[in-house]
Amino acid sequence: MLGVQEKTIAARRAALEGFVKAHIKATRLMYTDPAKVLPILVKYTGYPPDVIKDSYDFLVKQCIWDANHGLSKERIAFTTGVMVRVGNLEQSKAPKYEDLIDLSFAEKAIKELGEWKGPVCKSEGS
Repeated sequence: MLGVQEKTIAARRAALEGFVKAHIKATRLMYTDPAKVLPILVKYTGYPPDVIKDSYDFLVKQCIWDANHGLSKERIAFTTGVMVRVGNLEQSKAPKYEDLIDLSFAEKAIKELGEWKGPVCKSEGS
């Protein structure tokens, strides 16, 4: 997920499109090439390889990364619901998915990269 202001989108759209495309490619690599990814995670986190491997396997099993559009409607709704429940947001001011997410960046990248056919992350019960 990337958060930017509207003025940044207007001024740097091409750079943001490139970032989103690269992020999607990196996310897909997380699912397809653990032998390449795990040493990088160990190097930059400083955690032992067994801790990284166990954590990585758990995150892959949970399908934590969506390799097409990023955060799903279900994940945004869940987070918003928690924020309302704990008092960080008033229900009347809780943003909707469409208020937060601009799918045009991911859609453009998917046109160039093709749609991901690997794990597609879904929320519980869907």
